[in-house]
Amino acid sequence: MRGTAAGGDVGPVLTHVGGRRTIAAGLLPMTPANLARFIASPDHLEPGAEMPAFDVLPEGQVAQIAHWLWSLE
Repeated sequence: MRGTAAGGDVGPVLTHVGGRRTIAAGLLPMTPANLARFIASPDHLEPGAEMPAFDVLPEGQVAQIAHWLWSLE
């Protein structure tokens, strides 16, 4: 995320991700539910996605992460 000390180099830029209209290279409308699906299994929705899958997290945690990201407008 721009403007933070985070130095990640794998995955999409998440700055203002909640303000986007679509996710997964425009394949899905931006909703908390679609964002959670993408977080859990990005390569399933967008083959070749560079973001790692977080399907090992409990479903509730994925939903919380999605809701937080969705709030970043």
